[in-house]
This record gives sequence, structure tokens and C-alpha cells, in this order.
Amino acid sequence: MVDRDFLDCMKKGAVFFNSSRGKIVDEQALLQMIDSGHITSTCLDVWQNEPAINESLFNKVSIATPHIAGYSFDGKVTGTSMIYEAACSALGILPSWKAKLPEPIIKHIYVKRNKRTLSECLFEAVSKIYHIMDDDKRLRTTRESETLAERFTGLRKEYPVRREFRFTEAYSDDPEVCNALKELGFSLNADIYKN
Repeated sequence: MVDRDFLDCMKKGAVFFNSSRGKIVDEQALLQMIDSGHITSTCLDVWQNEPAINESLFNKVSIATPHIAGYSFDGKVTGTSMIYEAACSALGILPSWKAKLPEPIIKHIYVKRNKRTLSECLFEAVSKIYHIMDDDKRLRTTRESETLAERFTGLRKEYPVRREFRFTEAYSDDPEVCNALKELGFSLNADIYKN
């Protein structure tokens, strides 16, 4: 889908994100567009031939993560619960196990607008729950005698606990920021402002 013709149609200086599937992008064409400066920043969470990803492309992207888009703790628990309930149904038994989720590390966030842009406010809120550059750093820091493919696989197996935004209550002194926090999935709670 994303071939040289597609990339040529992008505005010069564009930022390219892919968090869907690695195979939809012609990685050689993407690499050429990065080298030419047509695409100035590239953020990839998915890659062709995972875990043996293209090291030339990996070394040139702005942000690289090891296919962790759905790796929140809640996503894993939800998937496990669905499999368990389907197995119980198939076996004709009543489910007796229910997942017990830990408290979120960050329970409340108050975002003061001051004179900041909406993007700056949202970056503050999101970064308290999840900072993408931590994933990038972990992928770029291979251990001695460890291949990039081994690192990619290891990070997926040992991914740290990350809760979804909906388990953190957020609020702001600015209605625009409140609306944006809600759209991102945070639970709005005006009582945070009162405390």
C-alpha cells in the first residue's frame, strides 16, 4: 500500500508513522525517502520480517519501538480473559476466575494550561503515563553479543507494566484541555482541581 508513489505524494518534510502492519510499507522506498530528506521524521512500531527488522531503516528512523502498540497491561489481561471465557464456554463450564488489575501507578493528573499550547499540555499528561522514548531507548540499547532481533523479541517478552489512560483520572483548568484529555481516553474528574 505504501510504495514509492504513495510516499512521493507526501509533502516534502512530512512525518511518517506506522503502527498498523509492517508489510504495508515498502521499506526500501521509505529508506530512500528518508535519505533524500523528503521525509524528515519517521516513527515505526511495526516492521517487515519481525523480529529480524531492517537495521538500515532502524538506524535512520526518529522513533523505533518493538511492535508494542497493544502491549498495555490491560490489553493483555483483556485478551487473556477473552480466551479463558471462550475456553470455558467451549468446555461447558462456568468461569470461576476473574482478572484482578493492580492500581495504576499514576492515579491522578492535573494539567495546568498556563500559556502553553494544547500539544504541550497533552504531552505532559501522556508522558506521565507512557513516554515513547523509553521504548525507543530500550530497543536501541542492545546488550553485549545480543542481536537486534533478539533485543526486539526480548523487549516484547519483558515489556513493563503500562496501564491504559482510562485508569488515570485527569483534569485541567482549561475546557479545551479537558476535552482533549477525554478524547485521549482519560477519565475526567473535577475533584482533582479541588484538592
